[in-house]
Amino acid sequence: MKNKYNSKKSIGFTLLETVIVISIFTIAISAIFSVEFYGHKIFLQQQNLAEITQNGRVIMERFTREIRQAKKIANVITEEESTAPSQIEFQDGHINPIYTTSTPRSISTTTITLATSSSPVNDFYKDCFIEIISGWGNTNNKIRKISGYNGSTKIATIDQPWQSAFPTTGSVYKIDSNYYYIRYFASSTEIYREIKAYYFPSSPNNYLPHNATSTSETLTVKKLEEPRVIGEFVQNLKFWGDKIINIKMNLVKNGQSLEIENKIFGRNL
Repeated sequence: MKNKYNSKKSIGFTLLETVIVISIFTIAISAIFSVEFYGHKIFLQQQNLAEITQNGRVIMERFTREIRQAKKIANVITEEESTAPSQIEFQDGHINPIYTTSTPRSISTTTITLATSSSPVNDFYKDCFIEIISGWGNTNNKIRKISGYNGSTKIATIDQPWQSAFPTTGSVYKIDSNYYYIRYFASSTEIYREIKAYYFPSSPNNYLPHNATSTSETLTVKKLEEPRVIGEFVQNLKFWGDKIINIKMNLVKNGQSLEIENKIFGRNL
């Protein structure tokens, strides 16, 4: 006969069993979070590396394309890497020498119709800079780059609208592509590109070589295109060489780094 005072057998975990289960659970969760953390860290590292690789490739391709066609290096480029400058300036060689002045037949905010004697070839003036040299009261923003040209209609499309007001048909324009100079330089972690021309103050509408001299005047710089960012994450940039231009740059983002080096043979140097 069972004792009526006997209680039912207890069902549950002992303290030791509970501690073991919690310990196992903690280890499992820690392992899962560790895998997730390091997986995310590796993903970010690869993402940063891919970004600086793409950035470096784009910058180097642009350097290669334009320096390869350069007519002349304008700044001093040493032959040794140890004394290499962090900038390069060269005469643009991809545009045919053009010089023309006339009055426009019509002008809109983003187009200018050139004289009837202008070239009948499509895109003949593309990438050239058109400057209003007289007949327009607005003293600012008189230079624009031609982004497209229709040889049949003689209409040139400009890359940026005229600001405030635009020139009139009584204005005089000039296209002079004889001496465009491209300059690449590093500032902080960014690479900039600008285009400029040189002239003497007594003749501002005639562009000259970068090393032109005068006994009475100092060569003056005119910005045709303001500095624009063409790449970032660059901490070190060097140009050196003679006929062959060596380029080296280091790109860094969030601890990920990449060194890129290239040699460019200038066709016209």
